[in-house]
Amino acid sequence: MAPEEITRTLAAMQQLRPLNIPDEVAADLDAWERQLNQHGIDNGDKGIEDAFR
Repeated sequence: MAPEEITRTLAAMQQLRPLNIPDEVAADLDAWERQLNQHGIDNGDKGIEDAFR
């Protein structure tokens, strides 16, 4: 990135405001993330067994 582009990007980032996420929505997002993580844990090694035979 050119220095001017970095300067513009940093200036734009300074103008960002935090998201206001209602508690019930945040709880749903947390539950969804836990569900995705568990799916990855449960299914992450499927198919790997054949790679080492």
